[in-house]
Amino acid sequence: MNLSDLFQIILGNMNLFFGFILCFLPVMGVARFPMKKIWVYGSIFSIAYVCACSMVILRTGIAANYLLFPSLPVFFVLYWKMLNLNIYKALTVFLVVISIFCFETLYTDIFAARMHFGAYYTDYAWGSSIFSTFVCAGFLAIFWIPASRQVRWLVENYDVFSLWQAGLVWPLVFTAVTVFIIPRNYQTLESDRYFYVYLLIVTLLLFCMLYVYVLLYQAAKTGEEISALERRNHFLGFQSKQYEALTEYISATARLRHDFRHQLATIQNLAESGEIEALKNYLVQYQESAGTVVSLCANPAVNAVASHYNSSCTENGISVSWALHLPHELPMPEPEYCVMLGNLVENAIDACRTLPEKEREISVISQMPTNSILVLIVENTHNSQIRRDKNRIISTKHNTKAIGLVSVQETVEMYHGNLRIDYDDHHFSVEILLNF
Repeated sequence: MNLSDLFQIILGNMNLFFGFILCFLPVMGVARFPMKKIWVYGSIFSIAYVCACSMVILRTGIAANYLLFPSLPVFFVLYWKMLNLNIYKALTVFLVVISIFCFETLYTDIFAARMHFGAYYTDYAWGSSIFSTFVCAGFLAIFWIPASRQVRWLVENYDVFSLWQAGLVWPLVFTAVTVFIIPRNYQTLESDRYFYVYLLIVTLLLFCMLYVYVLLYQAAKTGEEISALERRNHFLGFQSKQYEALTEYISATARLRHDFRHQLATIQNLAESGEIEALKNYLVQYQESAGTVVSLCANPAVNAVASHYNSSCTENGISVSWALHLPHELPMPEPEYCVMLGNLVENAIDACRTLPEKEREISVISQMPTNSILVLIVENTHNSQIRRDKNRIISTKHNTKAIGLVSVQETVEMYHGNLRIDYDDHHFSVEILLNF
């Protein structure tokens, strides 16, 4: 065995090693194992595989693609098993990296043809092998930041299936085109006309591919911005409801305070005159008129929101229990807590509406065991199918993440808290712990 020839082939096939690196840059945040171990063992495996394939190529003269492409399904399964990621996202990233390095192969072939390193695309020479390594390194340097930032953001945050479905199609198309146009014989590129036309076609295809990927990314960003705007509108809409409920609560209590002295005078006159039956009737009527204000919490804003949803539960025939043992002043802005409480209770009411009236139940518990911990638990009955994507609940109203729960999650993360969701076929509960 000629070691010089072997090293030439190994160097010419190092695109697999660079592809391994690029595959894992976007998924570092969702890896099942420590990335340090993945980098070490993955590098050893990929280099060992390149060496083994290079020995087979040297002995048999077979083209590298005939060894690489049958191995790709195995590589993907290993790749996917190392990630806490759904198969569509993992496969899209995997195929995009393959499509990128297919262009590296084409540029290497163009260079080898121009320098007359061989007669066929399977020929290896030191010049083309070194050039291939430099092109691979250049591609990795160019895509390092987009892969570790923009694509990583997509992988970790964007869950719309249609984008990832499109992401599966385009890399397959570009990979198929690049494999189809690989020159079988370099003599076809010896003419300057064919050489420059071929170089132009390959470059246009590369820019076309990058443009498609940029469009997909921009579509995802636009969709996320629209989703964020919807959450913001939802937040503002709920703040409006909260303000109306609070205003109604303040108006009602102000009227009661204003009229209370007159009520006392009437009660006193009835008592002094000995008209006990009239006094009892008057007290009953007074209690009914004051019944619009329900005291559920010491905090006025929380009490107003709870009263609003308590009325909504009554209107929808939902049995609701409140245990809001909170102080008069909260350790967090009242609107943030009220929006969080309102989102959870509103979701619970929506879930209960689908049940027979006798099965509709909601339980709300919130308290502060210490001055630095706030607990909120909302539990409800349901009969709908819960859909999840990783740790996110998919809305039953839309085919996207539940907006209310996303808003709640953002508030929980703001206060370095924990959110736990438990459910079975009949009960759904959200447990929140905030740290101050």
